[in-house]
Order: sequence, then C-alpha cells, then structure tokens
Amino acid sequence: MTTPTDRPPLSAVIARAITAIVDLAKAEIAAYKNSLVVKLKESAIAIGLFAAAGVLVLLTAVYLSVAAYQGLCLAMPAWLAGLVLAAAMAVIAAALGAIGASLMKRHQVPSAGEVPAKIKDSLADSISQAQQTASAHEETPEA
Repeated sequence: MTTPTDRPPLSAVIARAITAIVDLAKAEIAAYKNSLVVKLKESAIAIGLFAAAGVLVLLTAVYLSVAAYQGLCLAMPAWLAGLVLAAAMAVIAAALGAIGASLMKRHQVPSAGEVPAKIKDSLADSISQAQQTASAHEETPEA
C-alpha cells in the first residue's frame, strides 16, 4: 500500500511543470537578448568601418585627385583626365562598399521567427512531459 507521502500530489507536479515552463521561457528570452546584443555590437564595428572607409576615400580623393589630374593632363586632354579619375574613384568606392557588405552579412541579426519557434518547441516538450507525468500519476493504482 502506498502512502500519500510516497509521491507528490498532482497539483504540486503541475505547479512545478508550470514553473519550469516559465523559467525556460525566461531563459530563452534572455539568451535571445544576449545574442542580439552581441550581433548588434559586431554590426556596429562594421558600420564604423564603413564610416572610416568613407572618410579615407574622401581624403584620398581630395589629395590624390589633384595630383593625378595634373599628371594625366600632361598625357591627355583635361576633360579625359577628369573622366579617368572619376572612374578610378568609383571602382575604389565600390570595392570598399563590397567589403562592408560582406562584413554585415557575417553578423546578421536572427529573424523574428527564429527565437519564438525555439521557445514554442521547448514549451511543447515541457507540456508533453508534464502530461506524461500527470497521466502516469493518475494511472498508478492506490491500494
């Protein structure tokens, strides 16, 4: 014969399951927040690199364009020298933009559906375990 102290009451099992589900949801949300903060910090580095590249391109364009323009004017008409210089600066800017874009792709923020799906799966597992525990508790005969 089993005594009431051998196993916890069903209400206590359900209360523990609910507490575990709430704790699990809080832990998943905290993990998502931490992941988001890390990825945003890494993206901030990439944005800073974009800004630095822009400043350097501007300074380089100012200092070198004058020298290159004057040098090219010796070999070709002034209008053609200006076009060649503009094309070269456009290529350099495109290369820096491509580097910045590849850095941003490496540090993508998780999609909005990614974390809730994980939480939903975890909650479903916890609920099924609680139901199994409750059904096992109800099926055991008391006598």
